[in-house]
Amino acid sequence: MSQVKEVFCQYLPLDNLRLLVPNGAVDDVIIPIKPTPLSEAPSWLLGSIPWRDGTIPLLSFEVILGAALPARSSKTRIAIIPAVTPEASFRYLGLLLQGLPQLLKVEPGVLQPVALEPEDKGRPVLTRARIGNSQLIIPDMSGLETMIDQVFGDPSR
Repeated sequence: MSQVKEVFCQYLPLDNLRLLVPNGAVDDVIIPIKPTPLSEAPSWLLGSIPWRDGTIPLLSFEVILGAALPARSSKTRIAIIPAVTPEASFRYLGLLLQGLPQLLKVEPGVLQPVALEPEDKGRPVLTRARIGNSQLIIPDMSGLETMIDQVFGDPSR
């Protein structure tokens, strides 16, 4: 069995932070669309947006982490990410970005682990890491989908 020599990933730029996801985790990147608010939704779930032949939830990872919703700028984009769990009530989700994703080749030894923050407990943070001077979060996508489903998957909304 051969060792993995490199993995292609994408940096997803947030406000003062980046997420790191597998290259295939982003299906599309679109310009911002004003979301339709969801009643009684948590502040991180910005609403739903039209995409393809339906609607998908739009969220802010910064707000999930306890930060303020970033101001919209000319760099703001929405990453369209396919659901990873078959149990999710949605096929895709929209993630608010503060720039365009960047392709990154991660080689062994480049990704350095960083201790989780105490406030990461209960949030969809799989791990924190560093590549060079850049700190990043590897999100727990199934945990994120569970959080979204607790609100978005409610058929009474």
